[in-house]
Amino acid sequence: MDVVFMAHPAQDDAAFLPDVAVHDVTVKYYGKASHAAAYPWEGINALDAAILAYNNISVLRQQMKPSWRVHGVIKHGGVKPNIIPSYSELEFYLRAPSRKDLAELQEKASACFHAAATSTGCKVELCSLTHDYYNVLPNKTLAKAYTENGKQLGMQFTSNEQVLNAVR
Repeated sequence: MDVVFMAHPAQDDAAFLPDVAVHDVTVKYYGKASHAAAYPWEGINALDAAILAYNNISVLRQQMKPSWRVHGVIKHGGVKPNIIPSYSELEFYLRAPSRKDLAELQEKASACFHAAATSTGCKVELCSLTHDYYNVLPNKTLAKAYTENGKQLGMQFTSNEQVLNAVR
């Protein structure tokens, strides 16, 4: 394949948008439920694993390249305050400018998720709901032709510098 032409809804028209490689990962922790007041020592807290994983990723940001991004949420953290959670679930998006960088970021994030399981005694499962999206390489010739034709139709384009500054 020589050329891919993609349109993405946005507030501005642009002939070029930085398109990064993306990996989604769902992280599931399995522990053991127990009554939090009567028998807390019998539980294995899956929410603690989720909190540690989230914090591990936050600490990882200090060593991340400036162009890398990690976004995450805790989707499930328990049922009741007096029950040690036996299950927790997080969802993360990992983004990097290239497939090579994405693989490196995935390895570091995976270490964060597994460390949380190890320290709490939980079992961990990592799964991806979709396939990875790889970065798209810009085609200057196609972007120029698109811009020229779009201007003839009355489109007003955001400059490439404005687009790059907005995503930094």
